[in-house]
Amino acid sequence: LKINDNLRASLRWLNQNTKTCPNCHYQIEKNDGSDHMICIKCQYEFCWSCLADYDQIRREGNHRHHPHCKHYAAYNKS
Repeated sequence: LKINDNLRASLRWLNQNTKTCPNCHYQIEKNDGSDHMICIKCQYEFCWSCLADYDQIRREGNHRHHPHCKHYAAYNKS
């Protein structure tokens, strides 16, 4: 029973403090700083907040973040 409680607590901590790389599915913990993440396993660059691909963001702009992301900016052609 103690093992189950410890496992449950560990899984809860992982869910609250890590995300999965959208490319290779490696668990990543963010310590501090920027939301621009680089996976240590596959070098994929993505936004921590919305998991958007940073190649697309760099190429096309902040409208490539997901609309619910704090870094999203609506596309403006003008």
